[in-house]
Amino acid sequence: MFPVPCEAFFNLHEKVERSALIEYKGSPVIVIECKKGQTCTKEEILSIAQAQTQTEAIQEVFFHPSFPV
Repeated sequence: MFPVPCEAFFNLHEKVERSALIEYKGSPVIVIECKKGQTCTKEEILSIAQAQTQTEAIQEVFFHPSFPV
């Protein structure tokens, strides 16, 4: 799984500021930074993951208030 193409699907969502694909305990996980004033749900994000063959293996979502860079 390649981060940049996978993250692009999530970054298109109107509530998502940025995303990062990471590996956690051997599985792919998407980390989401929501736009200011927006709330993203795990269900919203996982529905994006399940809609694409490149991201369908993502079964977990973490949320971060503000990415460092």
